[in-house]
Amino acid sequence: PYHLKLDNLKEKMRSNKIGTTGKGIGPAYVDKVNRIGVRLESLKDHDLFRRQVKEAAEYHNIFFKHFGEELINAKAVVD
Repeated sequence: PYHLKLDNLKEKMRSNKIGTTGKGIGPAYVDKVNRIGVRLESLKDHDLFRRQVKEAAEYHNIFFKHFGEELINAKAVVD
């Protein structure tokens, strides 16, 4: 859910809009490249999945906090 939020917020911030679909695909790829993305295979190991979501939330919450947005609740995402 936070990829959708990132996609829409970043599009709003742009002076030269790129016309994103708002589905969060771009931010998901950015997470992959930054090596903080959660992989499908992580769902097999709940502890690993929880840690990965927590790490991604902490990373993205810096951005959300800076812009006064609601922070990601990692536990809610995992649940």
